[in-house]
Amino acid sequence: MESLSEFGLILSKGIAKKFRLNAGVNYTTAQVYYRPAPCPNCGMENRSSYVHNPDFEMVTIPVYLEYTFLKYLYGAVGPVVDFQTSHTHNFTDQSGIGYMLGAGAKYTTNKMVFSVFPHYKRHNVIPFEKTENKYLLEEFGLQFGIAYRF
Repeated sequence: MESLSEFGLILSKGIAKKFRLNAGVNYTTAQVYYRPAPCPNCGMENRSSYVHNPDFEMVTIPVYLEYTFLKYLYGAVGPVVDFQTSHTHNFTDQSGIGYMLGAGAKYTTNKMVFSVFPHYKRHNVIPFEKTENKYLLEEFGLQFGIAYRF
């Protein structure tokens, strides 16, 4: 995958002094490039018959618990529910339940919150549909956030 971009909206609610519950919706796009292994005994008709769609799209619903430690740092972990919207000739459907974990930093003013959140996501750990060949999408991402406190 190349050129992966993710945009979304997260709602956050404090549930204890150091804990927050976060939930939202994200939209992901990327380009998928398939490079089959060389096959010296295969005719060209077999190589050219693979139809490939490079456009990948997915809607994700993350729900995660955040724990604040020190003054500006936090850790987060929780499930993600994915719905791959580009089904035609990508690769294994990534629709299913996965997880996310990470540690970040945030700075809070009276009404604004600014955050940086490096994280790891693993999609399709529990797929909605069973398949023979299962490929899991893994992400190492960096999320930047700007929030308004109501």
